[in-house]
Amino acid sequence: MTRKNKAKKSISDWYGVLAVFETSPSEDKTLWDPVFEIRVMLLRAASEDEAMKKGAQLAHAEEDVYMNALNQQVSVRFKEVLDVSCLSWVKKFTDGTETYYRYVGAEGLAEIKRALRRTFSEDVTPKGRPKARR
Repeated sequence: MTRKNKAKKSISDWYGVLAVFETSPSEDKTLWDPVFEIRVMLLRAASEDEAMKKGAQLAHAEEDVYMNALNQQVSVRFKEVLDVSCLSWVKKFTDGTETYYRYVGAEGLAEIKRALRRTFSEDVTPKGRPKARR
């Protein structure tokens, strides 16, 4: 019986980790306002807590500093893990495989829609500044 428990603990599930990155000027913060990117990362972990920690470690490794087309130094920094979703039923990823989920009420859905409309309808990129590199 003990062996089965130990073996079960070593098995890890897939998790979808929702992480936030901030892209901003490295030196002159007055050049433009920060832009925030939300990424869903897939990873394997033995628990939700481990997935959150591993997600933060992986996100920190994605931080970057580069020169944009206007010769401005740009920083991409990990800010936080917003959420983690266990995808324990996923055995193989194929087209259409769910990689993240969260249940929300009607008010939460309306708020998300408003935020996405603002993101896409407002030009958060000042004129002459190229969009963030990915």
